[in-house]
Amino acid sequence: MHRAPCRPEIRTLGNPDMEENFCEIEGYQTYLHYENIFVAPWWTPFWNPDFNPDTAENRQPEFGPTDRSYRVYSGRVSQQIGISGGGAFEAGVYNTVWGTRPGEVVRFRMWGQGWNQYWPSVNPVDERNSDYQEKDGLRFKIGIDPTGGTDPSSADVIWSAVNSDDKKWVYMDLAARAEADAMTFYVRVQAPE
Repeated sequence: MHRAPCRPEIRTLGNPDMEENFCEIEGYQTYLHYENIFVAPWWTPFWNPDFNPDTAENRQPEFGPTDRSYRVYSGRVSQQIGISGGGAFEAGVYNTVWGTRPGEVVRFRMWGQGWNQYWPSVNPVDERNSDYQEKDGLRFKIGIDPTGGTDPSSADVIWSAVNSDDKKWVYMDLAARAEADAMTFYVRVQAPE
């Protein structure tokens, strides 16, 4: 399911600001209209693959860079994960750091922003459209696998609290004690509707 894009083995978190030229990954769930995925170098995408076409649950989201000023906390771009046109999903990106020493405490800090809205009309003009409705914000969190594993559903992953502040930047901070010579850092997003 995963292919590692542009990822040398490094001691520090590669591309922590999710800048640089995004890497293109091909060959994913093309029947869902997203033939290509773009992720920041050293980061690998993941999503729940149990797509249900009847309910639109677990759609493969779009992954790509955004340079819109209101969606970039600092720098030039941010990693965007989402769906245009509706559907529930659970997805994210991860980054593995090699060379950790068992017992050392490592911190992972990240700024995140969720945005979720709903237009029942086919072609809404903007947020002033009478059919525009605010929905629950995206739920997002960060995680650390102190064993260096790359399965976001593993019981080894330690997760931060869930954030759902809509259209606000949220600072997340998490620490874990290394259990191996590698640790994996996750950013996870869920759209419940």
